Amino acid sequence: MSTFNTVNMPNAMSATRTANTAQPSLGRMIWRSFVTELKLFLREPFAVFFTLAFPVLLLIVFGSAYGHYGDESGFRFIDIYIPAIMAAVMANVGIMGLTITLAEYRSMGVMRRFIMTPLPTWVLLLAHALVGLLMIAAACGLMLIVGALVFNIRFGGNALTMLAAGTLCAVASLAAGFALGGALPSVRTAQAVGAGLFFVMFFISGAAAPRDEFPAWLKTLSEFSPLTHVVTMMTGLWIGKPITDFPLAIAILLGVIVVAALVARRVFRRAALA
Repeated sequence: MSTFNTVNMPNAMSATRTANTAQPSLGRMIWRSFVTELKLFLREPFAVFFTLAFPVLLLIVFGSAYGHYGDESGFRFIDIYIPAIMAAVMANVGIMGLTITLAEYRSMGVMRRFIMTPLPTWVLLLAHALVGLLMIAAACGLMLIVGALVFNIRFGGNALTMLAAGTLCAVASLAAGFALGGALPSVRTAQAVGAGLFFVMFFISGAAAPRDEFPAWLKTLSEFSPLTHVVTMMTGLWIGKPITDFPLAIAILLGVIVVAALVARRVFRRAALA
């Protein structure tokens, strides 16, 4: 009996090591998927430029031209413009960037091949979400650094409240990207819809130009854009207003997350069963 155990113990240990090698931990799978998607993103120069550099260029151009103007709140244009551009970056990464990326994955058969592997589909989707959140954080961080060094920006709000609201906005944008990227039938459709939605919302939300300058009809129309309420909330929190002043914006963001999650769950489950 003792000889049997001694002979077979190395084989059992070898089998265990082989099994562990063949089936990495869930955390390792998520990390590998995240690193892979991050490398793929960084290999796209246009994506990197419009996500990280373009918002900083907008900040410098508009800040140099109009940054010294102030209002009755005591804040300058450049102070309030930073949270507005942050909101636009979140919409860009989710509604345009993620939508097009997932549509390309589906068109090239990446999603179908991934579904055929033992790896859960949600691991790939989580990796995309983490890359999106990282890029949003990097872009916002760069804008804050440039704003502090070049324009000496003023912040009058609560940092934790701002971070919580920004995270909610980012998650809502990414959720919308998952839904659109999974539901739209082709890459060209995803490009048209994603870019169209983003630029229309960007220009009427107050992120490109103050809504106070809009005619009445355009100001009314802009109220139907979720990004308008995000910009209003982010700029309000930046100057020190309490988050309780923005129940409509929070309700809209939560509604977007719920609806988009249901749509994404349905379309990706249908893809897995196809």
